[in-house]
Amino acid sequence: MTLSELAYFYTPDQWVGIGFGLAAIIVLVYFWRSHRKTTALDRHLKQAVDQVGSTRMRDAMLPDGMEGFIFIDYIILTPGGIMLFYLVNMPGYIFGAMKMDEWTQMIGRKSIRFRNPLYGLGEAIRVVCNYVPNIPVDGRVVFADSAEFPKGVPEKVCSLKNLPEELGKFSKHIDEFDLQAAWNQLTATVEQTRAENQVDQRITRYNRV
Repeated sequence: MTLSELAYFYTPDQWVGIGFGLAAIIVLVYFWRSHRKTTALDRHLKQAVDQVGSTRMRDAMLPDGMEGFIFIDYIILTPGGIMLFYLVNMPGYIFGAMKMDEWTQMIGRKSIRFRNPLYGLGEAIRVVCNYVPNIPVDGRVVFADSAEFPKGVPEKVCSLKNLPEELGKFSKHIDEFDLQAAWNQLTATVEQTRAENQVDQRITRYNRV
């Protein structure tokens, strides 16, 4: 049946309704695919950090000391200190460097600029260090394996497949009592902040394509 024949059976108002219905289906499919990718990224990160330790906080919120807050995808307790992780699900070619304000994602001929994620990571490390001043704190921006860095991978950036290797660099053991005391203090602060501020804990996760 041709479009002209279909048009005979439907009024203009019905065609508008059909159009909205198709648009709604497209939006739902997009968000379903995005959710599936996000869930897979989180699951793969969990598998990687389980190789080092299972103690973690997810979607943590902390006061930044300047009347604002920082949001961290994952805070992990390791034998060598505390590790912070931001997750980025951006496939394609990624071009960026430590001191570049904007990075670029290339997918075919499409170019997308986004804020340097290392700035947010650096601020998060600074804030967490203030809460646990005697404990080593480090972090990584973790890209999905679908991302490639043709010009080289910036410092403190890694892919999921290289995460165990990166965690191995942070393996120096420190006093277990001091580490656990610092972790308990940090956990209590995160829980108190979350209870006092009813906001979406995923607010600063970087755009996932």
